[in-house]
Amino acid sequence: MQDTKELNALLSLIDDPDSEVYESVVGKLMAYGQPIIPNLEHLWENQPDENVQERIQIIIRKLRLMELGLELKRWKAEGCTNLLDGALLAAKYDQPDLCKETFFETIETLKKNIWLELNNFLTPLEQAKVLKKIIYDFFGLKGSLLPNCEEDEYFIQKVIETKQGNTITNGILYHALCQQLGIKTSLLHLPNTYMLAFYSTGLLYEPKYPPIREAIQFYVEPGSGKPFSQYDVDIYFKRFRLEPTADFFTPLTNEFCILHLLYQTSKFYERKKNDPVRAAEIISLADQLEYYNPAEENNLSS
Repeated sequence: MQDTKELNALLSLIDDPDSEVYESVVGKLMAYGQPIIPNLEHLWENQPDENVQERIQIIIRKLRLMELGLELKRWKAEGCTNLLDGALLAAKYDQPDLCKETFFETIETLKKNIWLELNNFLTPLEQAKVLKKIIYDFFGLKGSLLPNCEEDEYFIQKVIETKQGNTITNGILYHALCQQLGIKTSLLHLPNTYMLAFYSTGLLYEPKYPPIREAIQFYVEPGSGKPFSQYDVDIYFKRFRLEPTADFFTPLTNEFCILHLLYQTSKFYERKKNDPVRAAEIISLADQLEYYNPAEENNLSS
């Protein structure tokens, strides 16, 4: 807990009725960063005035949002190498004190159970059957379609807790497990949904040369783990009267997986919860990854 004369003076001014004084106090408190949250929490606990309590809660929320934005920037600066780390950062918006250890214990158990049933002679389709058996049949993961899903389904730690996600969170979980197990998959954004693509085992994959559509052997629907053929996907596009252009079959990088997750979560709060404040907060987090621009990303907002 921070303890300085200046900080104590600022804390004593949180209840100042002058809005200009209050805004100045908030600005100076923000400069202290997350370390002063315990001070604010202690003040909140000993503050009988509900209006002042609300002000304190707002400041705490702003501090946590600022720190989360910095964590996302660090994840990007480190190369976005661990997809689940990025998904957990997105989940910290909902649960700032989430327990990463419990989450990763479950992930390690899933990964071990999958690995025990894999061998070098399995085809991609046989690998997908193993993944379905462990993730969906044994673990019991279920999924729903966007946007007809519940709030918890947008946050990866709650997906693991409840075993219920949507096509983007389930897709991220599935793809992350494949990355860790050396299985060649990618997450694709198709109209109103996400799909996992499986590639030929002989495919040479380099991030700067993403695999082309013709290299895809089949697809997996993240809600159920069931495989779909190219014919099935072509029929899906016809339902929307859309041309299946190459953009739809370009693999999402780890960074763009998290951008999509944040954007879909923001849309949920804006459209289903009618909460523009939370929607804007999540977009502010997406902005920390720099590339977020729905006007330029033609398939990010569908």
